[in-house]
Amino acid sequence: MIKRIMVSSVFIFLIAASSSCAAVKDDDRSTEYWLEKAGQYYLNGSFELALESYNQSLTIAPSNARIWNNKAVILQELGWYEEALVCYNRSLEIDPGYAKAWDNKGNALMELGRVDDALACYNRSLEIAPSISEAWNAKGVALAALEKYDAALDSFNESLMINSKYGEAWVNKGLVLKSLGRAEEAKIAFSRSGADCPACAAG
Repeated sequence: MIKRIMVSSVFIFLIAASSSCAAVKDDDRSTEYWLEKAGQYYLNGSFELALESYNQSLTIAPSNARIWNNKAVILQELGWYEEALVCYNRSLEIDPGYAKAWDNKGNALMELGRVDDALACYNRSLEIAPSISEAWNAKGVALAALEKYDAALDSFNESLMINSKYGEAWVNKGLVLKSLGRAEEAKIAFSRSGADCPACAAG
């Protein structure tokens, strides 16, 4: 029985704050200004303020798929998964080829227990961009949740072929191997993760 699986991190498109950001007045309603503010708030963990900033940016650029994706990421951080799905869907209506939004939508669906729907999103993401290691990891998580362990291992291996230093994928691979009774292989995977994982050591 798998005790812990880490879903891949959500993707957020951040615009780095420029050195002149402090000189921009609060009444400047440019998209760039609000995105810079949102990025700062997100990195500081001020998610509600980040959400407000993304809402402001969407009043200026309502057809920007990446802003809708970012708003959804914030809603997901706040635990508002159904609301996040609405925003991911809007992002994908604007740009159906936005692979990271498909991946993020899958993560929100996983939080809601809709594993088959999540898997479909991960597959769509990988059809568009097969070199995203996080999407392969997330697909493996979904497959493991469906008890398709051999297929899950294949996905984690694909993830690690792209990024051999991806700790979450090593942990997830180890947990699946452990659940299959392949303890020695699991130990090797855990040792490669570089992660502090109590569930990895548990019997």
